[in-house]
Amino acid sequence: MNVLLIEDDIQLNTTVARFLESKKFDVTKVFDGDDAIETIDSNNFDLYIIDINIPHINGLDILTYIRQKDLTSPIIVITASTELQNFKNAFENGCNEFVKKPFYLEELKIRIDNLIKTNDDTTINIADTIVFDMEKEELSIENTII
Repeated sequence: MNVLLIEDDIQLNTTVARFLESKKFDVTKVFDGDDAIETIDSNNFDLYIIDINIPHINGLDILTYIRQKDLTSPIIVITASTELQNFKNAFENGCNEFVKKPFYLEELKIRIDNLIKTNDDTTINIADTIVFDMEKEELSIENTII
């Protein structure tokens, strides 16, 4: 699984990356919003882990940017922020999980495992004959793509 980790705290970024790599994830680390946008534009990721308070472009804006390009990959927001509005904005803009710092690495892994398990199915059955494939972004009615 290809993971983009966006965290400006060098020690936390390194610790999380090493932990995930020990669990067989491929981790790309960036430390600010500008590098994050550049990396997102030139790669595909299966999972995003984003801190809100990072230099240049904040994590909530990056979250919105990702969702314009990628509707299905899970996004975990990590932050020390206690502002309810950040929590609300994160979920309104497409985050799947919100983890407050400090956190246990094993907690992060549990949340990732849960997202991977629930994200395996990329189709939504709207009705018996209507299906939306999120990965392909196709709506089918009676097996005909609309």
